Amino acid sequence: MSSTSDLRDLLSVLRDGVMFYGEAGERAEQAEHRQLFTRMAEEKRAAVRAIEKLLLPSDRPPDGTWSGKIRECYARVLTLLASDKDAVYIRELEAAEDRVIEEFRRCLSTIDEPQARRVLEEHYPAAVSAHEHMRAMKRQVDAK
Repeated sequence: MSSTSDLRDLLSVLRDGVMFYGEAGERAEQAEHRQLFTRMAEEKRAAVRAIEKLLLPSDRPPDGTWSGKIRECYARVLTLLASDKDAVYIRELEAAEDRVIEEFRRCLSTIDEPQARRVLEEHYPAAVSAHEHMRAMKRQVDAK
């Protein structure tokens, strides 16, 4: 797989995250969660902007992935049925973070181009932090 293809895949998954965190930031019940999800959407947006600069406009993927859109719709349905909407968002966002980390790691293991590696290495710590935070939140929710 080419570095362009790897970056396109990462960009698609990050865009899914921007959309999903943005929706969760608007719809979560607890103000603390709305603020957190909005901040995480912005972190993903920053990574998207940086990675887009590495690709020619013609190489950039369309917004998000089909699986991301389906997962977002699934979460919407679950929140309509759930008594704890925030718990649904937390579980689904943690799963989305798994995909982000997987794509970042794949890119870091395959891409050698210095500028692309710099961008990936700059944004990877925030991705790891978001993943760990959401995993901890999911564990709390699951323990209830």
